[in-house]
Amino acid sequence: MECHLQNGTLESIWSDVFLVYQHQNRKSVNGSSQDSQSNLLEAWNLSTDKLAESLMNLQTFISTEYFPATRPDIGVHSMPGGQEYYQACLDYHLGTHLTPSQIHSLGYREVERLEGLMGKIMLQHGFTGKISEFLQFWQTKNRQQDKKWNIYQVYRGVIDRARDSLWRVFHRIPLTPLRIELFNNSRVPARGHYTKNVFYLNTFYGNRTNSNVLPLAVHETYSGHHFQECYKRQQNLPLYRQFPLYRRRFAIPFTYPTYAAYSEGWALYAEHLGIELGFYETPVDMFQKYMSEIFRACRLVVDTGIHAFGWTKERAIKFIKKYTNAPTGEVAREIDRYITWPGQACAYKVGELKIRELRQRAETVLGDKFNVKDFHHQILKLGPIGLDILEEIINDWIASATPLVAPNPNPILSPHTSSATEQTTASCLFHISLFLSLVVHLLCRRP
Repeated sequence: MECHLQNGTLESIWSDVFLVYQHQNRKSVNGSSQDSQSNLLEAWNLSTDKLAESLMNLQTFISTEYFPATRPDIGVHSMPGGQEYYQACLDYHLGTHLTPSQIHSLGYREVERLEGLMGKIMLQHGFTGKISEFLQFWQTKNRQQDKKWNIYQVYRGVIDRARDSLWRVFHRIPLTPLRIELFNNSRVPARGHYTKNVFYLNTFYGNRTNSNVLPLAVHETYSGHHFQECYKRQQNLPLYRQFPLYRRRFAIPFTYPTYAAYSEGWALYAEHLGIELGFYETPVDMFQKYMSEIFRACRLVVDTGIHAFGWTKERAIKFIKKYTNAPTGEVAREIDRYITWPGQACAYKVGELKIRELRQRAETVLGDKFNVKDFHHQILKLGPIGLDILEEIINDWIASATPLVAPNPNPILSPHTSSATEQTTASCLFHISLFLSLVVHLLCRRP
């Protein structure tokens, strides 16, 4: 704003609006008198002056009143009660209680795990450099045309294939038709997003959009967000459960929860489900998947780093740049999102890991009785809910299919849960005591 006012670029920007208006009204302007055109020019000058005056007033307000009232640092930890506020934001978005330290450590573990998997693929291609360098090498080597029609056809093919594979792991439901809409906007950091049966694909990113085709398409459409919405519509849920309010984000955590860890965790789980469905046919396809996943793991580290551990914006940018080939400006805009929306970015990976943990538990306990379609139905049938409630639902479902207490093998998000060995020992002792009680009962009945 200050730059526009000082450098005189405001007049140039506003003149673009004037020229558009003049073009739209060309017939009336061309057919008018010289006086009419003079009046139009005078109106333009007057409006420019008023715009400049209004912007100067806004600039004064921001510099003298707004900025002095903001938090001292980019992280909410710098506010009075900031640590407690950040914990409340995490609880709000996750629907479970994990401390910033637990999430921070979880993020580092996931980054290390995924970095190792990506490194193996890089070695298969004879590359020993950094991940960001390999991404640049890969993009240059496999450069595709970035014409809109080409991008559209690539994504349409992936989406149709994903849709046709649904019924291998899901019960059949009616599907609402999905549209793909192309747009070009450098200010939108997301390469694609889903809203109301439409997948919006940002063509601004061109070739880099093509480097993330499989995970992005699956995340936003089938079996990600679009399928999630289709499933929810078939469950006859109350309207307030079908259409949660996403407004008043500035009032978090004092608004009705949106359960981001459930919704975004499911979409990231859908990317992982692509392995089971055979979407990632080559090592390069798997590298795409790991790229998407490690980006979400980085969010765990960066979000908590900023809001709980005093990270600077520069440190956050540097950390993410190690695992992406995105320009610094794009990464900076992504960091701005984390700064202004504390805790939300943690929802993706935490939610995905919880769903995978619950599935592993169900498979271990139920064995041959496990049905992946039934498991997915249990996850999706109630729509967005907190992770704690989701875990209760899955535990009840497991218990209804077996008399055994469901163990929690390799708990990812429950560091205080008893170990599998402890649970197995307790189960054995329970059955031994039950057997001894039965023996005593039979002996007492003997004449």
